[in-house]
Amino acid sequence: MKALLLFLWIIPPLAVWIFVVLFGTPHIALSYSFLDNGKRYDPLAERHYITCTYYGWAGARRVDAEAGHCPWLRLFKPEAG
Repeated sequence: MKALLLFLWIIPPLAVWIFVVLFGTPHIALSYSFLDNGKRYDPLAERHYITCTYYGWAGARRVDAEAGHCPWLRLFKPEAG
């Protein structure tokens, strides 16, 4: 039984690997293009986002906005190669 406890360290890396295979790696939105109704620098202005650029482990990905919004975090699977 004690010998099996020595292998418990394998569980967290295995769980991370399974998560990445099933869902992808996390990417964060750092740049985007939007329509601003003339108030480009007003942080409270209503905006309709057109494209979102996400940066993460697998590099940068530019995608179309979802219903005019850019989620801060998205998961992307690696591109087939």
